[in-house]
Amino acid sequence: MLRSFVERLHDHGELESREIAHSSGRKLKVVDVALLRELSLRMQGSVNMRQAAKLLHINLERVRQLISAGMLRFHGGRPKPGENWLIDVDSIDALRPENMEPATGSGFVTVNYLAKHHLPAGGGLVELIKAVQAGQLQAFSGGNYEVMLGHWLIKTQALKKWMRNVFQKPSDFPGITVCKAAILLGVKQEVAYSLVRQGIIWSTPIKNGRRTLQMVLPKAIERFRRRYILGPELSVFLGLPPKHVMPHLWENGFRPVAGPSIVKSPCRQYVWPRSKKLVDYLSWKAAQHC
Repeated sequence: MLRSFVERLHDHGELESREIAHSSGRKLKVVDVALLRELSLRMQGSVNMRQAAKLLHINLERVRQLISAGMLRFHGGRPKPGENWLIDVDSIDALRPENMEPATGSGFVTVNYLAKHHLPAGGGLVELIKAVQAGQLQAFSGGNYEVMLGHWLIKTQALKKWMRNVFQKPSDFPGITVCKAAILLGVKQEVAYSLVRQGIIWSTPIKNGRRTLQMVLPKAIERFRRRYILGPELSVFLGLPPKHVMPHLWENGFRPVAGPSIVKSPCRQYVWPRSKKLVDYLSWKAAQHC
């Protein structure tokens, strides 16, 4: 084991030492060799941040969130510049609930897709895992017992109910704020505010002291989902990277109602009407690349 690793383990409190003073005045720190060997064996199964992300099938930022929440154990403390994380593989395996049942039928979505498109960028995954471990949500496998976090399957209907309970807190107002509406729709706050200003997402003005708040009713969220479709969902149906969705649909005669290049309806994200013609086209394209 490299000296730098021994020092990391010692500094992190995983390896005790005692000091020996020589007659010359020189002082040395010595460690328990047996404990060092035991830690060395455990660390052989450690992985760095990128390897953990690959094993879990989630991105690096989501791995950081799991580390910060204490859901992933690691050795040697937080790495200094130039050092790697030493994440314990056993803690990765421990995230998976026991006795995962294989999914049957339709109406499921993977945790990886949820983390990318629906959960808030700054959180949500930790709460989702805890809900699964507590039995509030059930995770299913695709038939593979070794399925990792990103490939867990969650029932869409159960997920919607859970997200409403978690992200839509009780309020004195008949609705939710635009910020919370953005979380439920999986868009940035700037996008949600832009869509509210343009009337694409209906809102209701509510007096709060001297201020007027724009509140979004639950039926307005459902109306938006019925009538409009966003880039991430289109990307899945078309089998295209998100940046290629706009030119592809434009070439095939489909026009967004809002977006960065739409002068009358500027928005940081393209929004498309969920017309029957578009839905039929997406179904046809999805069948082609299945």
